[in-house]
Amino acid sequence: MDWLYSKYEKLTSRKFVIIFGIMAAATGLFMFGFFDAWFESQAGRRFAEVYGVLSPSELYEIATAYGQSGRELYLLMSITLDTFVPIVMFLCLASLSIFLVKQLTDKIIYGKVLLLLSFVVSLADLLENYFIRTVMRHYPLELHTSAALAGTMTALKMSMGVLFAVILVVLVILVVRKKLLLKKAGN
Repeated sequence: MDWLYSKYEKLTSRKFVIIFGIMAAATGLFMFGFFDAWFESQAGRRFAEVYGVLSPSELYEIATAYGQSGRELYLLMSITLDTFVPIVMFLCLASLSIFLVKQLTDKIIYGKVLLLLSFVVSLADLLENYFIRTVMRHYPLELHTSAALAGTMTALKMSMGVLFAVILVVLVILVVRKKLLLKKAGN
């Protein structure tokens, strides 16, 4: 973890936080704006991940509704575009959180924990994609374990994402508070 943190810390300057933030915002707008509507027009249903945590039966209902061409399109989009999303989110979350922590303390353990948490959120997203692709690839064969693991990874991704959002809000509040206190002390 020390090696990864020391390498990644170079990507936590204000410049990289802005670049990764813009990339994440653009990716989110594209995926949930244009892409989701386009995919639904092509496959007959929205992209599977936008439904949230799916039970195996709900995932198979979506796979059925997609039809063969929709499942093939899903596989193509999942392995390309939806592999890009977790990577961009990792870069954004890790850079922003470590940047904020460095504003508050010199203790790198906090940055390491947030780097690990960023990785877990992104890994859960990649695994969710993998398990949904497995279900789509092998349809109509019902792989209940893969379908259940897809839902589990979605739940993990969402719960860790919410935790991460709370941590980021707290960090922003603490950084603003520290800057205000330093400004007040300087007057």
